[in-house]
Amino acid sequence: MPEQIVRRSQIGEVGVDTGQVIICDPANIDSWVDHEYSDGPGRTHEFSYDGACRESGSRPDRGGWLKIGSTYCTVAESGYGDGVYPVYADYNRGGHIVRLVIDFSDCEKETREE
Repeated sequence: MPEQIVRRSQIGEVGVDTGQVIICDPANIDSWVDHEYSDGPGRTHEFSYDGACRESGSRPDRGGWLKIGSTYCTVAESGYGDGVYPVYADYNRGGHIVRLVIDFSDCEKETREE
């Protein structure tokens, strides 16, 4: 049985400028390979813009994973493209964060972009 969520709170926002978002441990940021998307042979699961595009754009569920050494992170399309989206934390009775939610359907998105 899943833990009961007792509270949801907005804890921040995430900016999207490539139509996708990556969730990873910040200790791995210096492993990022900075190169553009390529139509050539795939760099599947590589921690790079090219790898992120291949993972989020090639799957029917519009998301996937990237490998950084022995660690993995998650990549997903934002659904509505670029913008600033709210991030919420769901808390259990003990006050621990048990879920993060990025709301890509936020109706204020268009207002913020204008």
